[in-house]
Amino acid sequence: MENNKNLAVSRKEFDKIYLRYKPKLLRYVYTMIENRDMAEDIVQETFYEAVRKYDVFSTHPNQMGWLYQTARYKIKECVRKVKPHAEVRFEPTQLEPSDEEEGYCKAEMEMVIKDTLTAEEMLRFRRYFLWGESIAEIAERENVSENNMRVKVTRLKKKIESALKDKE
Repeated sequence: MENNKNLAVSRKEFDKIYLRYKPKLLRYVYTMIENRDMAEDIVQETFYEAVRKYDVFSTHPNQMGWLYQTARYKIKECVRKVKPHAEVRFEPTQLEPSDEEEGYCKAEMEMVIKDTLTAEEMLRFRRYFLWGESIAEIAERENVSENNMRVKVTRLKKKIESALKDKE
């Protein structure tokens, strides 16, 4: 009986977390892959991981960061599954905002990334972080050395991290 009571409290706490973070996480994932159905699936899988690892998640000092990081892994996993079957690139779709999202203009992450990165950097960001292309593949595509591309990707990470810190 005691275990069921603790589980109910955890469920109640988790429901609050879910309602609090789902809109932000959905906007973040959609910004990354620009496909509404996939974004919703990835968010559900991310929260499923949070439930599965609730003991770790519930005590994590930055739960939103934990969710963002898990969502990034889920995005990469999704892209890897789709990529071998076809040369798929996630294309923007026209969306009508849901009632839940009506009050939001753009995702925080989308604003930070789009305001911070040039078009060239944004493409590099998507290729490396979202589509799972290797440094070698991107370097060949951009006609630069692998070492040069490693430096560019490292600078890209630092630029995003800096912009996110400034946003906080």
